[in-house]
Amino acid sequence: MKIISRLAYTISAALGVSLSSGVLAADLSNAQKGEQLYKKYCAACHDIGVDKAPKVEDLKRLSQSQIMMTISIGRMQPQAAAMSKDERSWVSEYLSGGGEVDNTWLEANRCDKYPVVTQADGKVISGDWGFGEFNNRLQTQSEITPENVHKLKLKWAFGFQKVNDMRNQPVYTEDALYVGSKSAHVMALDPETGCIKWQQQTAAGVRSSLVLGEIAGERVLFFADELANVYAVRAKDGSQVWKENLGVFPTSLITGTPSFYKGKVKGQKEEVSQLIVPISSFEVAAAGMPGYPCCRSHGMVIALDANTGKTQWQWHATEQAKPLGKTKSGVPMFGPSGAVVWTTPTIDAERGLIFIGTGENTSKPATDTSDSVVALEMATGKMRWKFQALANDIWNAACLNGGEACPEDMGPDFDFGAPMILHKMSDGRPVLLAGQKSSEVFALNPDTGKLYWRNRLSMGTTNGGIHWGMTVYKNSVYVPLADPERDIPGYTPKPGLYRLNIDNGKVEWAKPVSRGCDFDMEYAPKIGLEQVRSGKKRKLEDRYACSWYYGLSAAPSAVPGLVFAAGLDGKLSAYRMKDGEILWQSKTAVPFKTVNGLAAHGGAIDVDGAVLGKDKLFINSGYSMFGQLPGNVLLAFELEK
Repeated sequence: MKIISRLAYTISAALGVSLSSGVLAADLSNAQKGEQLYKKYCAACHDIGVDKAPKVEDLKRLSQSQIMMTISIGRMQPQAAAMSKDERSWVSEYLSGGGEVDNTWLEANRCDKYPVVTQADGKVISGDWGFGEFNNRLQTQSEITPENVHKLKLKWAFGFQKVNDMRNQPVYTEDALYVGSKSAHVMALDPETGCIKWQQQTAAGVRSSLVLGEIAGERVLFFADELANVYAVRAKDGSQVWKENLGVFPTSLITGTPSFYKGKVKGQKEEVSQLIVPISSFEVAAAGMPGYPCCRSHGMVIALDANTGKTQWQWHATEQAKPLGKTKSGVPMFGPSGAVVWTTPTIDAERGLIFIGTGENTSKPATDTSDSVVALEMATGKMRWKFQALANDIWNAACLNGGEACPEDMGPDFDFGAPMILHKMSDGRPVLLAGQKSSEVFALNPDTGKLYWRNRLSMGTTNGGIHWGMTVYKNSVYVPLADPERDIPGYTPKPGLYRLNIDNGKVEWAKPVSRGCDFDMEYAPKIGLEQVRSGKKRKLEDRYACSWYYGLSAAPSAVPGLVFAAGLDGKLSAYRMKDGEILWQSKTAVPFKTVNGLAAHGGAIDVDGAVLGKDKLFINSGYSMFGQLPGNVLLAFELEK
C-alpha cells in the first residue's frame, strides 16, 4: 500500500492537483457527488467507450467493491489518483447503484449429492491454457467429430453476479470443472449439472485462467488475480496452499496464464517443479492520462518454486527506467519501459527453454527486446536467444488523444500476445510458431531463433490481428484474425480464420467472417478523445442485436477434424479443417436461463476459447473491454444422445 500511495502522490504532483479534487455541495447525496466526479474524471472515456475503456452502462453492472478496488489499487488507480478515498467511494456508489454482491446463492446452489471435498484424482481432460504440452490447443480426448458436431446442444448455463468480463478458461477433469471469476471466486462445478461442489473467495477478481499442477502428491490449481497475486489452492476443496504478490511495479499486471512444469529438465540433475509467470503492466493505459509521468514499468518473467511460491529467478525485458528530462509542460519522462509479457509461456524441458513473446516499448528509448520472441533458460532465466519481429515500436494510450507521452514517431503497437506453439514440420524438423498483432505468423528454429518463414495475412491494428492464440493439427496452423473496421488510410480489415502450411507458411484456405447485420456507422466506436466526444451513444440491447466488433480474437481450440473459433459478436463456430466450412454455430450474445438462478447474458467472446473433452464443450461469453459486448455466463454444451 505504501508503494501505491507514493504513486498516487507522484501522479497528483505531476498533475498539479491535491489528492482531494475539491469540495462538492454539502446537500448532494453521495451518489450525486459521485456522478459529478464521474463526469469530471471518467466520462470522456467511458460515456461512449474509448479504446480499452468499458462503456458506462457496462460499469454499472459491477459491484461497488469491485469498482472501488479498481480505482483505488487496480488498473484505474492512476486515473483516479487526484480523488480522495471518500470521492472514489462516491464514484463507486454512483456507478454501482450501491449494489453489493449477495453471495448466498453460492451455498444455495451447492451440489446436494457431493460433500464439500471433491474427489481430485480423476483423469485430467484439459488442465492448462494450451491443453497440455507446447500450447498447441489441440484436444485429442474428444468424441466430437465433423460427423456429429451438429448434435452439440446446450446442456446448462451458469451465471456470475456483478460481472461483465468472462476471461478465465476453466480446467476440466473427470471430477470437476474448475472455474475462476472476476467476482473474486474460484470454484469447482459438477461438469454434468453445473452445481457447485466448493467455492472460495479470492482477494480480488481472478484475472488469469487456471492451470492444474501438483504439490507433494496433491493436485492444486494455480492462477493470478487482478492485484498480481498468484495463488496455489487445493483442487479437492479450494483451500489455500500459498499466495505470493508479484507486483514488482505499482502498475504490474498478470494477463497471461502461468505455466506449470514438474519433471526432468535438460541441464538439471534433480527434478524441478516450476511455475512460470508472465508479468505485464497497465501503464500503457495510464500514460494516456494528461500529466502522467511516462513510463517506468517493464515486462518480466518470474519463475516460482511451485511447492512454496518463492521466487527462483526473474528476467527483465528492459533495464530499469531512468529520468529522461521533461515534456514541454514540465512533466517528467522516463525510459526505457514496456516490452510487457502477456503470452502464456511455452515450456520445452527437452531443450531446457521457455519461450515467451513481448509487447511494444511504452516510452523511449526503444529496446531490442520489444515485439520479440525470446528463449529463456529454465534453470536461470538467462536469455538464450531473441528474435525481434519489429524494431522501434513505441506506443502508449497518449497516442490516442495527442498526449505528450506519445512519441512523435509512434509505432503501431504490435505485441506478441499469442503463446508460441512448439511443433514439427513434415520432415520432422522442430519449429516454433508465433503470431503477432501485426497479423503476421512466424516460423522459427527453437534452438537458435533463426527465421524459417514469415507471412503477413493483413495489416493489423492496435486491437486487430492475432491476439490470444493459434492452434495446429498435423502440418497446418489455424490462425484467427480480429481486424476491426477502422478508418485508417490504406487499411483493409480481413477478419476470419486462416489455415497455413507449416512447412512454408502458404495460405491453404481463408474463411472471412462478416457482421451479418445492418450497422449504422454513426454509432461506430471512436479512437481518441476528440473523436469520442463526437460519437453517439447506443443502447445495450441494440449492441447485442448487431455488434460493431465481429472478428476472431479469442484463442481457437481444435479436435481432429474441427477448429472451434469464437467471435467478438458472441458467435461460436466449428470449422471443418479440410476446407473451412462451418458445420455448427451457436449465438451466445443472448439471455440464458441458468442452473444457479442468476440472470445471465452472453456477449463478446474474447481471450479464452472453448474447452473440449469427451462429449462436452465449455465456453465463457462476455467481454466489455474496448466497448465490446458485456456478459456473465459460462455455457456447457454436450453431444445429444
